Amino acid sequence: MESMAFKALSAMLEKAAQNPENLTEAGREQLKSMRSILNRALAFSEHVAWEVHWRVEKFLSKTFDEVLASGEQPYEVCSDVQNIILDTGANEMLKLIGGVSGATAFSAANAKIYVGSDSTAEAASQTGVIAVTNKAYTGMDSGYPSVSGRTIVFRASFNDETANFEWNEAAITNGSGTGAIAMNRKVSALGTKTTGTWTLQLTISLTSV
Repeated sequence: MESMAFKALSAMLEKAAQNPENLTEAGREQLKSMRSILNRALAFSEHVAWEVHWRVEKFLSKTFDEVLASGEQPYEVCSDVQNIILDTGANEMLKLIGGVSGATAFSAANAKIYVGSDSTAEAASQTGVIAVTNKAYTGMDSGYPSVSGRTIVFRASFNDETANFEWNEAAITNGSGTGAIAMNRKVSALGTKTTGTWTLQLTISLTSV
């Protein structure tokens, strides 16, 4: 019985990871129950979760201003969930919460979204995107990051001349160049950009479970 249950659980987890948008409400509740059991076993809090959603919208226009002016709709949308909170990012966020001197906020003025072509698996010890040549960043779109309730949304647009390579990784930082701290890193095959404008949006929610 245990073997059959384990196999069923493994199949459910694999299916959910591959197609999270197709997960039924009953399936979500089952996974929440499993998470609660694992949290207790690992001595993690059962009452809060860091939930992340990534979304890439792809447009033909050369700039996002043109997209807005024309009302153009994306020709393709890619989405994924979760990421790794990096050691450097966790440390910086705790400093910000504690008001520690020298910490830099992931604010409208500072925050950058990086993308790169490297598909190396995520690890907490990493310090941002790994690609050396095929990587690029851009600042926040107007009005971002935005905060409502328990959710913060970051969004940046890469125009026709920026980040024209295979997108396999992404990260949010509180600056660019030396000294910038990456909050997180996500590995996901988002497509190959050759022209047009792509926007990348990251939604982070702190939820009670």
